[in-house]
Amino acid sequence: MLNVYLSLRQMLGYKLRDTSANLRAFAEFATRRGDNHVRISTAMDWATEGISPYNRHIRLRATAQLARFLHAEDPAHEVPSNPFHAPKWRPLPYIYTPEEIVQLLGATNRLRQSYPLRRQVYATMFGLMAASGAPRFGGARPPAP
Repeated sequence: MLNVYLSLRQMLGYKLRDTSANLRAFAEFATRRGDNHVRISTAMDWATEGISPYNRHIRLRATAQLARFLHAEDPAHEVPSNPFHAPKWRPLPYIYTPEEIVQLLGATNRLRQSYPLRRQVYATMFGLMAASGAPRFGGARPPAP
């Protein structure tokens, strides 16, 4: 049934790269325990083996979605609720100072001309990133005020 579930989700447009691997690992874990149906205790034990709170949340979320799908045909499948709440950290946007923008755009004029529009492409890209408040290059954070 796992393959049917994954095939259906993929036909609906989901990529499921990590989800597929997680659910296959859960199925192996449950099989080793002798479970033929999704059990809340098994799902919780498997999810708690995750390496971080976010990973545990993702593992149990995928397992609960599978359990809901299977429960529709066979009520013996138990649907776990997810007690693992791990909000994903999002970087704050960095607003470039006018001096930084001038330096960055000036540096594009010193790039090698490996193709005719290289300097213009980079100047446009950096200008758009500066205007949109994209994070600094390399993931560096701006200094605290």
